[in-house]
Amino acid sequence: MTGAAHPNWRGGGLKNGYRIRSLGATAYIYEHRAVMEKHLGRKLRRCEIVHHKNGDKLDNRIENLELMSVSAHTKLHSPQPTSEQRHRGPRK
Repeated sequence: MTGAAHPNWRGGGLKNGYRIRSLGATAYIYEHRAVMEKHLGRKLRRCEIVHHKNGDKLDNRIENLELMSVSAHTKLHSPQPTSEQRHRGPRK
């Protein structure tokens, strides 16, 4: 037996490359968010992002997780302009 049919099944799986935990028949939470919530002792706000420092979406050790704002996370993952692009000036 495997998956939900196995007597030791506790729910879970993967969604968008992230490990999820089952919260019931139709609800789930991303595991990295659950780990951060437990660490902080509170629920996360919708505007808070949990970033995986090493880029491994399945590495949910607290030392690999960092709480960030949406804007900080977007900036972190946005491509940085090259020196040439910065000195080129505005487009015409």
